[in-house]
Amino acid sequence: MSSPLRGTWLRAVVHIGPMKSGTTALAISLIESTKNGRLPEGFVYPVADMWWDEGNPVAKHHSITSLGMVGLRDRDLERTVAARREIVTERLDNLAAVLRSRGDGRHSVMFIAEGASNRVDPEVLTDALLGWFDEVVYCLVARGQVAGIESSLSHAVRKSVSSTASSARPPVNVEAVRSRRFDYARIVARWGDLERARLVVVPFLERDIATYALFDRLFTAVGLPLAPREEAVDGQRLHSAISAGAERQLRFLAALHRRLAWQPVWSARVQAQFARVNAEALQRSKHPDSAHRRARLGAREADLVRRQFLQSNAELRAYLGETARDPDWVEWFAAQRPVRDHAGAE
Repeated sequence: MSSPLRGTWLRAVVHIGPMKSGTTALAISLIESTKNGRLPEGFVYPVADMWWDEGNPVAKHHSITSLGMVGLRDRDLERTVAARREIVTERLDNLAAVLRSRGDGRHSVMFIAEGASNRVDPEVLTDALLGWFDEVVYCLVARGQVAGIESSLSHAVRKSVSSTASSARPPVNVEAVRSRRFDYARIVARWGDLERARLVVVPFLERDIATYALFDRLFTAVGLPLAPREEAVDGQRLHSAISAGAERQLRFLAALHRRLAWQPVWSARVQAQFARVNAEALQRSKHPDSAHRRARLGAREADLVRRQFLQSNAELRAYLGETARDPDWVEWFAAQRPVRDHAGAE
């Protein structure tokens, strides 16, 4: 599809996953910002009439992965993907037509397609998207491969453990580990050499949980306006991961803090209360017991995972080149630790 008006330019920015890398929190933030008119000019997150409402209040994943899924052997799955592809094509036709009809310059459209990093053919997906967009940028968020946290790898490792120690069944999802689904070096090798699209890789630092720091880093790397700013006290912004009750309380304290700015003593007390409520709300949102979970793989599987992600990290560092020396990446690599088996777990 070509632009009917000169100067109309569209860019697709696709968050390709993998899971546990901030996709849901980003989607919720962008949806709320779209509803409240807070998205910057020229930035579009397709929801509602721009994408059709499927009855999902989160609508965190756009089904554009269907455009790049090829070589399906299961006939039922092939029919399902084909039907989904037809719907997505219609939606993209409508979206591109609406934006191009405005004739008002440049637009960046963000899609969240969690799981696309491993499930689709990058070349096929790029060819399809360039039928609607003038440029395509893929985003990969690399979350730490560390045992005992809510990271992509440890999430799969925990899921791979049978529910009972005496179960004769094999681990239900160990294939997710063996297939190197969370091998970032392997992912960038597939997506980083595209001639007609660009891959942007950013680190997920664990201190970013339930903050906007990751979003700001992602938007800056892509060249988008920063994520919408929320009310804040002392630089702490409210986040979509906290409960509605905590958000109301924090907004009240933020407003009170502004009114009492001329009274240092009371202002400091309100700020301390804001920090306390915020910390409690974020702690609840982070599932505090997750830090005490440990992978229970046998020695052989644990060693397989350990060698896999250590090699992956080395290859990822080589891919990043000079970028690996940036402070955020230095912190990311420093945080990586080998996965332990159950005998060595803390």
